[in-house]
Amino acid sequence: MEALKALPPKHRLAVVLHHLAQMSAAEIAEQQGVAEGTVRSWLSRGRAKLATQLQDGSWQEADRVPFRPAGTAAIAREVKARKRLRQSGVAAAVVVVLAVAAAVVAVLARQDGEPPVIGPTTPPESPSPSPEIRPIRLQGTAFESLPFVMFADGIHGWLLYQTCTSDASVGPCRRAIARTDDGGLNWRAANLPQIKDGNVLHVVGVEPDFALLREVPREGRGLSYWWVVRDHGNSFIRYEEKDPPTEALMANGGYRFVCPGQTSVTPDEECQTRTLVRGPDSVVPTQPPLNDISTAVQGADRDGRLWVVRTDNAAAQTQVAVSEDGAQTWRRLPTFNAGHGRLEVSPDGTDVWFAGLSGYWHLEGGQWQRRMAPLTADGPFDLLDGGVWLVRRDKMAGYLKDGVFTPIIETSSTINWVWALPDGTAQMSEGNGYYLGLGTGTDRRWIRLQL
Repeated sequence: MEALKALPPKHRLAVVLHHLAQMSAAEIAEQQGVAEGTVRSWLSRGRAKLATQLQDGSWQEADRVPFRPAGTAAIAREVKARKRLRQSGVAAAVVVVLAVAAAVVAVLARQDGEPPVIGPTTPPESPSPSPEIRPIRLQGTAFESLPFVMFADGIHGWLLYQTCTSDASVGPCRRAIARTDDGGLNWRAANLPQIKDGNVLHVVGVEPDFALLREVPREGRGLSYWWVVRDHGNSFIRYEEKDPPTEALMANGGYRFVCPGQTSVTPDEECQTRTLVRGPDSVVPTQPPLNDISTAVQGADRDGRLWVVRTDNAAAQTQVAVSEDGAQTWRRLPTFNAGHGRLEVSPDGTDVWFAGLSGYWHLEGGQWQRRMAPLTADGPFDLLDGGVWLVRRDKMAGYLKDGVFTPIIETSSTINWVWALPDGTAQMSEGNGYYLGLGTGTDRRWIRLQL
């Protein structure tokens, strides 16, 4: 109860009315005469401070059952019926709720001495307002199905349309490649590369000034090639599969592990000790302290930091080493019990998280702290700015922050992937269209691209 009382009045009010009186953020906002986003901010900050003060326990998913002590239902009805009363009237209701707050703290706290861990919960709010619709139109092309669209940032994107697929489609293949420089409002056709009959194209990666594609045999037999366009779609250059262009090696800043003496794009997984290289075959002079078969490069952020991660699945342990000077020196971080997962750096470079089997771990002062319980979403996820995760739960996408899942978009088909672009823009794909989330953190304007 002391922890709850220590919260700032507005934060305490939001936490009590939301978690005890079962009021939604929208209802609290209407009652208080403020914006719904303001209430969400009070809730987020209140929960975060409450969790910090409960150093002898954590918030767990298992603990988050509906909890209504004696009298709470009546309080909820009374509060909702008096939405237009002045704040002093609400304060009286809060005093009544605080009388049973010790029971709430008992629910929230767990006596195991671990750092506070917030278990994912779902607020009752509905998804955000409908996104802006931008039809996908390309002059001279009649789309029979949804083309593949990939953005490099909030305004630059590429489109690939082809009627043949990799599952041995019959008949001639119609193709179109286009780019946009205004977030999908307009698409401009690019010149097509000369593809062999029976082959198909796949988009591998895009940047504002180039696109990388791969040509593969439709039935899996024959030669594959790389294609790069660097002049805004005017001409493509072909590369042999074993002699890839520089753009094909630029994932994770161009760093990758290979077996000693190897130059292939795809590392040989049979060697037990591997070598870190950059580009085609430039061996990094100072090798990282982690370099066995269980180690992988998992990120090179815009600040020049390079991260390598080793996972011991048998012991459920994770080790991370980081270089902050272009792989000249390395610093090994403390081992933590996250198990298999992936390291994520926010687009603005301020947050480093590891999403593992045991939960979400946050890097704080050189130490890993478990801050949220394991992900309950059933699909892809990615880290945005401000400690916000973009996740999929069923056929709904939403934000996950401080253990609370806030729905933003509900779809009629499965969401295939979500990711954060380098400029902080969020992109999602589902069976009938694509979404762009422009903004930062949870403050975003959503756009839907569809036929």
